[in-house]
Amino acid sequence: MAKYHRPQTLSDALLLLSKPNTIPLAGGTHINTKFRGLHDVVDLQNLGLDNIVVHNKKIKIGSTIKLQKLFQNNQIPDYFRTAFKLEAPLNIRNSASLGGLLLTCDGRSPVATCLMALDARIILEPNHEEILISDFFIIRENFPKDRLITTIIFSIDQLFSFDHVARTPFDKPIVCSALSTWPNGRSRLALGGYGDQPLLVVDGNFSDAISAAARNSFLNAEDEWASAEYRSEMAEVLSRRCISIINSGK
Repeated sequence: MAKYHRPQTLSDALLLLSKPNTIPLAGGTHINTKFRGLHDVVDLQNLGLDNIVVHNKKIKIGSTIKLQKLFQNNQIPDYFRTAFKLEAPLNIRNSASLGGLLLTCDGRSPVATCLMALDARIILEPNHEEILISDFFIIRENFPKDRLITTIIFSIDQLFSFDHVARTPFDKPIVCSALSTWPNGRSRLALGGYGDQPLLVVDGNFSDAISAAARNSFLNAEDEWASAEYRSEMAEVLSRRCISIINSGK
């Protein structure tokens, strides 16, 4: 018979997860589908990983915080609220955690696309390892069950824009574009709406070539939701809109 654990400390949770046939649970929407069969469950909700801290122009978000709590929090930038609303309906946002989303989302995730553009960092325990979100997506498929995402960190010292197209106002985007520009001139453009994870298109100095790079990045982005031709065209259009928003200083 499977056992249910609700540890009170991070160290206890990591100890439990180091044992065979034990998996973490941080939200009520799913348990990672790569775990087959009967497993003991380690509930993470009492570890204090559901807070938001803003300090020195950085925002730190605990991994077990629910998406709806983030959507409602006035410390979250307005542009991010749009992404959370698009990510999932209210009933899912009430139970899904940010850490769980990052472990299981695909390229259609507007929240993950925004975090990619923001150059978010992810803190992993044990050992308090900090990795780039782009590196996290590389290792995610083989992410060991005895490691935990504890914090997601990104800067709020930049201009940011986000735009998208979808079949209906309530659907996840067919294409979305997120653009960050920092005071030193650095820019990051990410595209979402296709594939296993968001796509980082540009990380460097701002230039007029960004929109062309977006178009080229989705030349083969075809699936049951849209043709590659449509996605490629919309990637360019949306990136231009994002650039326009940045240039207007809004």
